[in-house]
Amino acid sequence: RRWKLLAAIISVSFPLLLVGLMVWSPAFLSAAETLLRPAQSLLDVTSDRVFSGKQAAIEVFAGMFLIWFVVIVIHEIGHLIMGICVGFRLMSIRFGPIRISLPFHISFKVERKTGAAGLVSMIPLHTKHLRVRATVFILGGPLANLIAGIVVMFVLGPGSLWMAWFGIFSLVIGAANLVPFRNRALLSDGKRILMLLRNREQGERWLALLQLGDELRRGVDPEALSPDFLAKATTVKDDSPDTVAGHVLAYAAAWYQKNDDEAAQLLETCLEYSGFTPPAVREVLKSDAAIFQARKRKRIELAEQWLSEIPEKTQFPGLRLRAEAAIL
Repeated sequence: RRWKLLAAIISVSFPLLLVGLMVWSPAFLSAAETLLRPAQSLLDVTSDRVFSGKQAAIEVFAGMFLIWFVVIVIHEIGHLIMGICVGFRLMSIRFGPIRISLPFHISFKVERKTGAAGLVSMIPLHTKHLRVRATVFILGGPLANLIAGIVVMFVLGPGSLWMAWFGIFSLVIGAANLVPFRNRALLSDGKRILMLLRNREQGERWLALLQLGDELRRGVDPEALSPDFLAKATTVKDDSPDTVAGHVLAYAAAWYQKNDDEAAQLLETCLEYSGFTPPAVREVLKSDAAIFQARKRKRIELAEQWLSEIPEKTQFPGLRLRAEAAIL
């Protein structure tokens, strides 16, 4: 709340300050006009094309969407290259609806409300200097955008309308991703970096989740996951999707270890913080809650209450069937 209030104050006061400086200082007004003239020219050319005809407007918007998509691809490729350089292994990479998973499986799916236009999933190959290596991996995306934008705008020079928009989109997306913010299930690159550098517990939790993901990938059963990593993954409870991710893994371990009381507490925490996860994860948690009440507690009425909260059509198939089978 403190940061939101500060951002609101800055967003209101900064434009007023600029206007005041322009009125008070002719030299500042002249400098501002010089800096903004390229952007004004770009907007003028774009608006002329948009209003020159329906076909031209369609071409402009389609071209800008394509440029935005290319900028997203460059961002994720930047993460990928940096990750490989510092000893991370690729699991999957997504550009909009296109998802590429190893070993080279391509799928097309529109992600609902994930908050991210692209995503690269990588895991560390070893634990040495993991905090520093993770920071470099996260920086790869914004740096790729900033470098591409600087090269186009200030080194080569935007030779066309589309190159100019590419340079602007690259600079904007690169800079915006370095701003530390969180939007539900989405944490910006800047937020991750700040977490790693300032909040040791949150950083260690995220790195523990990477390690646990690597163990699952190598075929380790949930009940055999490393207790130390599970402890670090559940140390912090805050309004981030990492809270649910860590407690979900600990819940799975407690379930298969037949530690029902601990599993109940972990699942309760997952449900409490499920508002900070995508809708698909919330559906899975409700299904697990119904199964837990039916199979572990034999509380059919509570299981049926959780079943009633699961949509008829879930994003992951079979969630209602799992709950119904447990009740039966």
